[in-house]
Amino acid sequence: MKSILLLLLLFLLCPLILHAQISYDGKSGPGKGKHIVFVASDHEYRAEQTCPALARILAERQGFKTTVLFGVDKNGNIEAGASNIKGLEALKEADLMVIFTRFLDLPDDQMQHIVDYLDRGGPVVGLRTSSHAFKIPKGKKFSRFDFKYAGKDYEKGFGHQILGNTWVGHYGRNHKQGTRIQLIPEQKKHPILRGVGDGAFCYAGGYNGIAGDDFTVLANSQPMVSMKKDAALDAKKPPVPCTWTRHYTAKNGKQARVFHSTQGASEDILDPDYRRLVLNGVFWAIGLEDKIDAKANIDFVGPYKPTTFKMGGHVKNVKPADLQDLKSPIMPEPKAKPAKKKDAKYTKLDGPKAKKDPKLAQYYINKKSSPKPKATAPIETKLPLEIAPKSHIALIGNLLLDNERRYGHLETLIHQHLPKHELEVRNFAWPADEIDIMPRPDNFGTLDQHLLYYKTDVIIAAFGYNESFAGKEGLESFKQRLDKFLKHLKSRAYNGKTAPQIVLLSPTPNEDTEQVNAAEMNNKNIALYTEAMKEVATSNKIAFIDSSYSGGKGVKLNRTSDGNSLTEYGHSIFAKNTFKSLFNLEDPSINEGLRALVIDKADQFFYRYRPLNTFYYVGGRSGSYGYLDFLPAMRNFDLMVENRFKAIHATAAGTPTQPDDSNLPKMDDVLLAIGANEFMSPEDELKAFKIDPRFEVNCFASEKDFPELACPISIRWDAKGRLWVSCSTAYPHIYPGQKPADKIIILEDTDQNGKADKCTTFADDLHIPLSFVLDGEGGVYCSEQPHLTYLKDTDGDDKADTSEIIYTGFGCEDSHHSLHDFAWTPGGDLLFRESVFHHSQVETPYGPIRVRDSSWFLYNPKTRKLTDFGSYFNTNPWGVTFDKWGNHVASHPVFGSTFHATNAPYPQLHPKPQGIQAYSGVCGHDFVDFSFWPEEMQGGFVKNRYKPTNNVEFHTWTEKEDHFAEEKKFDLIFSTNLSFIPVDLKFGPRGAMYICDWYNPVKGHAQYSLRDPRRDRKAGRIWRVVPKGATLADAPKIEDATVVELLNHLKSGQIRVRNWARRELRTRDKNEVLNALNTWTVRNSKDQHALLEALWVYQGIGKKKSDLVRILIHSDNHLIAAAAYGPLRFWAEEMPAEKVNALLKYGAEHPSQHVRREAVICSSYIGTQEAFDAIQPVLAQPAGKHLTYAIQTSFESKALRPYWTQDTPKQLKSLGKEEKKAKDTRTAEEKAFDKQKGLQTVQLGCVPERIQFDKSTLKVKAGAPVKFIFNNPDATQHNVLILEQGTPIQEIGMAANDMAKDANGAKKHYVPDDKRILHHSRLLEPHSSQTLRFIAPKKPGKYPFVCTFPGHWTVMKGELIVE
Repeated sequence: MKSILLLLLLFLLCPLILHAQISYDGKSGPGKGKHIVFVASDHEYRAEQTCPALARILAERQGFKTTVLFGVDKNGNIEAGASNIKGLEALKEADLMVIFTRFLDLPDDQMQHIVDYLDRGGPVVGLRTSSHAFKIPKGKKFSRFDFKYAGKDYEKGFGHQILGNTWVGHYGRNHKQGTRIQLIPEQKKHPILRGVGDGAFCYAGGYNGIAGDDFTVLANSQPMVSMKKDAALDAKKPPVPCTWTRHYTAKNGKQARVFHSTQGASEDILDPDYRRLVLNGVFWAIGLEDKIDAKANIDFVGPYKPTTFKMGGHVKNVKPADLQDLKSPIMPEPKAKPAKKKDAKYTKLDGPKAKKDPKLAQYYINKKSSPKPKATAPIETKLPLEIAPKSHIALIGNLLLDNERRYGHLETLIHQHLPKHELEVRNFAWPADEIDIMPRPDNFGTLDQHLLYYKTDVIIAAFGYNESFAGKEGLESFKQRLDKFLKHLKSRAYNGKTAPQIVLLSPTPNEDTEQVNAAEMNNKNIALYTEAMKEVATSNKIAFIDSSYSGGKGVKLNRTSDGNSLTEYGHSIFAKNTFKSLFNLEDPSINEGLRALVIDKADQFFYRYRPLNTFYYVGGRSGSYGYLDFLPAMRNFDLMVENRFKAIHATAAGTPTQPDDSNLPKMDDVLLAIGANEFMSPEDELKAFKIDPRFEVNCFASEKDFPELACPISIRWDAKGRLWVSCSTAYPHIYPGQKPADKIIILEDTDQNGKADKCTTFADDLHIPLSFVLDGEGGVYCSEQPHLTYLKDTDGDDKADTSEIIYTGFGCEDSHHSLHDFAWTPGGDLLFRESVFHHSQVETPYGPIRVRDSSWFLYNPKTRKLTDFGSYFNTNPWGVTFDKWGNHVASHPVFGSTFHATNAPYPQLHPKPQGIQAYSGVCGHDFVDFSFWPEEMQGGFVKNRYKPTNNVEFHTWTEKEDHFAEEKKFDLIFSTNLSFIPVDLKFGPRGAMYICDWYNPVKGHAQYSLRDPRRDRKAGRIWRVVPKGATLADAPKIEDATVVELLNHLKSGQIRVRNWARRELRTRDKNEVLNALNTWTVRNSKDQHALLEALWVYQGIGKKKSDLVRILIHSDNHLIAAAAYGPLRFWAEEMPAEKVNALLKYGAEHPSQHVRREAVICSSYIGTQEAFDAIQPVLAQPAGKHLTYAIQTSFESKALRPYWTQDTPKQLKSLGKEEKKAKDTRTAEEKAFDKQKGLQTVQLGCVPERIQFDKSTLKVKAGAPVKFIFNNPDATQHNVLILEQGTPIQEIGMAANDMAKDANGAKKHYVPDDKRILHHSRLLEPHSSQTLRFIAPKKPGKYPFVCTFPGHWTVMKGELIVE
């Protein structure tokens, strides 16, 4: 039975093995019983034609069994130069290998068959490019076979070691000069030359052949002056060796025969003498030289129709099986290629365009053009407050009133007090606002403009809390600022007629909590500023309410979440006290039905007042789509607010009423400028993947399996081995009538078959959760614009039971730039970031945090402290992880650890990095460290790329003098379907890799309308990748592990297992962990990496371990020493200052730039004069670019800037710089061009992060010489193409977009092959330039110029005007 099953298995596998090969069974002849295997895959010289032609002759005419193995693509078509040759196991029984390949990097399992063949001493015939048969990156298993291999163990690789020559170079001009073969007279009696006439003609140009001492050279080649058969020889090129025999020594000591010819292109074997030379060489190599017949029939078998050799010239859509029939032509006529279904994105959209209704302009509130209030005479405001019917009330100020929109107590009480007044209350408060510090999005309407637009009669203002962090020293300045603010506010006719009534609220006192001693830290200053506010309010005849109904050190009323931000309970107390003060009345019982309406109204107004994506509404990218994207929504939100006011008024008056939105008009159509990408089913999308042949990919989950998976963004693994996914169908933002309904779901593969079979919804009411992390205790920290939110499952049913806003006020100017890249640091802090265009201000009990245009953040859950760092004018980079040394790995920048200095004084930014690796367009990455993944990938990482191409890449991670650097090596997956958008990537507990695919036909904000109806809200896929044939690892025990087992996981070879163990340890009983950890640390005292892991656990459980910090900082391993400065950043305050400063000074003087980098960054967290003094030695030592940047940003931080000396600016300016004279790199031709009379120099640049040129028009004179300087100061690649007059930019742009489907598109600089392109630059890397030189067109007119980086052409264009 077993035998039958085995035979059946072999039968089933046979087609899989043979589909990439053809075999010809020999008839009678001298070769009977011998098997020759041809390995054919070169890019240029048509090995796929030469090899089967020779194989047929040897089989049909000489009796050999011949097998031809081709390079094939994923569809089984012959692909010239493909590094995928199935069936190489045939070499196991082969008598001869004929190899004709070029620059291959075969999968290890395929390459192993060739290596085994050579190790046993099999004879070899090598043709043409086989001298450089392999190009295998350093570090891979078989890299020694690379044609440039430098190791002494296998110098110069396969070509040199086996054939005798690696590739040296062309001899003569290839494709211009043919070659004449000249036999060596002394070798005429050699059996290989039997019947071979002298003077054979070969079309292919010559190679430089260098004869070795062990060669028997049979023929030389000499270039001819042309490629004609009768052309003369090139006298300037004397003959060089082209055909020889030799022997190589196999691993087993055997001397194996080798025949090599540097010719062999498909047209070369048309010459009968050359063809016979090669066939005789085969006989000799296989040991049948005595059977060589000078008159043997060497005619082709079947039609032989070779094509001229050239790159990309192979006949397409031909499968090996098409050559199996001896009568079939070589090559057959190409099959009609299936009609290519073009992505709709590449087709021009015709038809009527959406029109802008001019009436919508009235809903546009913006800083530049909206009216401002007129001045008027102030009026006095007295308490109790008297409010006229139909008054409009505005709430302004900080978090105290921003919380009112979530809870609604105060407004509800006011409506209940005045039920027939039909009041309208709108909330303009913003967390961390100060009286004169109100950061807002670009061109966002001012407070004055909003108060005027909504005809404000009464203002209730809450200030003083954030200002109080200036302390006693800032008190007098605060009084002056407040006086100026109130004098302005009280003298403006916001309602168009009279000045407003104003009520000023003091801060509520802070309270001490288990996590933050906020009252102890802040209440003294709050009291000082409250008294100052009362004084200034009184002098300005403005009503004042003291909200400090209780206060002082040790206040514990359990009314705040962090000591400052009021909970719903705390806010109700505040509202009741404020109501009493406003009206001198006891507060009534809250009408909860009315309060629900108030909160609903506040939500709708929030979406109107503070919409997401304001950069596309009022900001720099509003031009193309902003009008129709937003103004219909603004109109409808205003109507929805009015509808809710009607319901509030009716309910307050005693008739419970629900809002009626039937009066909302249909949203206006949006502009559809370009088409969308092609939508594919999961099955068809998989077919569009070009997958590295070493791996296999399957769909772990899709919308077909689980509709809940729609629009997945981020993935994380829990301690049970389940995959959590955040999904957002609301993205890019909420529109009128919608409610937040985004999800976090849990996917399980219960039967471990590589496909999810269970889905649980953890939360389904979220607002664009771009990223999240699990805390191991049933909790989830996630992004909910504009909040950092904590969700908690309190009863273990995998459903979120509670939701708490940890902090709010984060920027939302571009919703896919908002909080993302959530990750736990090794030490247990929550790290996340936001990107360019944003203005964030967050109110915390430690003081306000304000950042702009991108920043990183650290949040400590045990202390609730938020730290901002690494802010510089950035892009929108995604992807974060940590390497084994705790280095922060990101995308912009790649080596994130360099950028950890705390931020510069707001609103300053740290400088842009120059010459430091930084990329956008990538999204998610993870390190490779499972042993069953290829050896050459170990220690590197895989990352996703979503623009301009859509692929999954492997990068190495290499230590440099002051940082680590990545280098791309290859694609694991390259998709030709641009709807594939890989947004996250994580290895699972058993070592499979999972890719989160936000599959969508529409990608981009600037290129498409945010309301584009083609944005998909149903699709979502998770792809699973494993090495072929791999046995996956056992999943580590995390959830049910003991503390000791978890500690032992810290020595795991997998980074993620160590991460999961630390996360789990942070959830366990602190004393139990501490006791076990102390013992474990002693037991592993000689393993310094284990000690580093232990240090991170101590940090994570909140136990300072200063002695271990000192030990590791003095480690002999500089990377461990550098890492130990991480905990010191946060423990220094509790350590003796002299010991801390000694450690800083030690690090600043350390020979390793890695250690110096971390020491100087650490000082920016400590922020004392002594810390600043301790790091001074770092200025006197050499510094690479990363260390230089770390020093500059640390010194420029808000923490250290006050301690600068007079010499500091000069020291920083000269840091890391060497005086060099600028070299003139122009060629002689360029210098001559620049000396021409009438030379015109024009410059064109790019506006950083705006996808636009800095000029829309350029002018030159007709026929004049033009020096065109193109600069790219952006963080994204750009090019510029100058087009012929009248050329539609869209046609060129769409052709360039189509190149994104080609893995080589970037190498071609995304410049289409189109004669209408007059001049073009290369694809410029960030912070680089290129100068074009050309003669301007003689014909005056307008010549378009455009950037064709995929997607940019729609907005990045202009005109060169020739006069």
